[in-house]
Amino acid sequence: MGRNSNKRRKGGQRTQKRDFKKGGGGREGEAKRRRYDADPAQRAASAQASEAFIEYYKAQNIVGEADGEWDALVACMKTPLPASFRINGSGQFAAGVKAGFERRFSGLMGASADGDEGTNSYTDDAGERVVVPPPRALPWYPGGLAWQVNLSRHQLRRLPQFAELHEYIKRENEVGTITRQEAVSMIPPLLLDVQPHHNVLDMCAAPGSKTFQLLEKLHAGEGEPTGIVVANDVNVQRCHLLIHQTKRVNSANLLVTQHEAQSFPMVGRRWVEGRPDDSEAVRFDRVLCDVPCSGDGTIRKAPDIWRKWNVASANGLHRLQTRIAQRGARLLRVGGRLVYSTCSLNPIENEAVVAELLRSSKGALKLLDVSAELPELRRNPGVGEWRVKGRDRWYGTLADVDHDRDRMVSASFFPPKDYYDPDVYDEALAQAKAAAEEEAKEKAEEAEDQAQQQKRSPEDIAMETARAVAARQHAELPLPLERCMRLLPHHQDTGGFFVAVMEKVAEWPKDVRRKIGAKQAIAALRGEADPAELARVAAEEERRQAKESAEKDARIAAKRKAEEEEAAAAAAAEGGA
Repeated sequence: MGRNSNKRRKGGQRTQKRDFKKGGGGREGEAKRRRYDADPAQRAASAQASEAFIEYYKAQNIVGEADGEWDALVACMKTPLPASFRINGSGQFAAGVKAGFERRFSGLMGASADGDEGTNSYTDDAGERVVVPPPRALPWYPGGLAWQVNLSRHQLRRLPQFAELHEYIKRENEVGTITRQEAVSMIPPLLLDVQPHHNVLDMCAAPGSKTFQLLEKLHAGEGEPTGIVVANDVNVQRCHLLIHQTKRVNSANLLVTQHEAQSFPMVGRRWVEGRPDDSEAVRFDRVLCDVPCSGDGTIRKAPDIWRKWNVASANGLHRLQTRIAQRGARLLRVGGRLVYSTCSLNPIENEAVVAELLRSSKGALKLLDVSAELPELRRNPGVGEWRVKGRDRWYGTLADVDHDRDRMVSASFFPPKDYYDPDVYDEALAQAKAAAEEEAKEKAEEAEDQAQQQKRSPEDIAMETARAVAARQHAELPLPLERCMRLLPHHQDTGGFFVAVMEKVAEWPKDVRRKIGAKQAIAALRGEADPAELARVAAEEERRQAKESAEKDARIAAKRKAEEEEAAAAAAAEGGA
């Protein structure tokens, strides 16, 4: 999900509305594609980038190679993405629109009964004649209300024989009868299962096609819905685009906000004795986290990604994606549903984020198995193992990472079998070193053989402890990542996509200082103390520190007030004199 910025053209002129009209100079993106197609150097750079892409994803093993599926995936990603749209609304109105479209265009494409191709075909770049099949309803979309045309949006605009269909799609999209939307992006709102009484948060909502779907679901019942959709985006220009997209619904149940998603406010939070109290805070029944991503699943729509692709894009977004998902989970009420999605194929942006979200929830989130939902939708299960790559090298564990070169690579990048908490490692190392020093003091005067002195290093002990803690956590709270779903382009002629559906089954755990949390985990592993008792002691310590901080703030405020009163009195005395 890229974020486009306004750029000046040569000569200092801004791109204006006339530039998007026929004969007005064309779209800047199309001009870039034409320059790219004509430039051998750019094509060579694209080929190199493609090699990097292929090397990376072959290592991730998201599809098998033996049965030719990998070749099918790559071949499909090098073809244009078919245009798709969704019929808005429901009931008799939507059925009428669907029937009208079928009546008007089902016979427009495909060879005629006598085999005459007529105007239903075009010549491709290789000089071959291509017969365009009729538009088809997406088999997995409820009610047959989503359609796909076996032409790209660029071909629809360019080929005169399909001008009638192009004008129909443009006109009906503008008036709100249909919505032009990529097929796979329709999936998250369907899996969110929105009901008319739900309060829904769309954390990264622009450009608004998914928000439109959420509003439709909200209005699907009889009468006026009692719920609301809060559509948020960080960029004010994209918020304007969001409003333009959703105004066609004409709904009073929409609120558009502009916030950083990872810091979306907890409305209604109170502060009691210097500590946050969220007992009366606003919570949402449904949260959609369609987060910013590297977007390599959209290569069919944006072929320039072949040339630009590199691993740093996904690595750089992992932390933000995790923070957005964690914030969404905090804002979700118990019993509510959260959908996390990206238009990326990369496990670092997908399964790694979901795994870290489940770990940090400490059992508050449950990853749902939705394989029975949308049964006609072909999908691959999430992967449980993947590889981590920095700028120019692969890493097996966090201990192998060169942090001077790859500062973005963190513990949460790694699959469960290679994961360990660096805080636990640091605490275990400190304890191991302290134990070694104590043992050395006790035995300093004892005469021992050299062989008896050869023991494991503190670093080895710390790593063993950290891995054991991680294994224990994953055993207690399994990470069934196979319940995630990855949509691959060659399966049903779509873009690439990833979706994970979660339910909140308990309140989000209270924040505990990282060092205290590490001590608790190590103590629980060794059976040295009751973790609950350690948590209680830690909570008391935090309350004590919060109280001291509040008292300090009160003293500072009182001192400042006294100084202000003294200054005011002095000024008054000077004025009287």
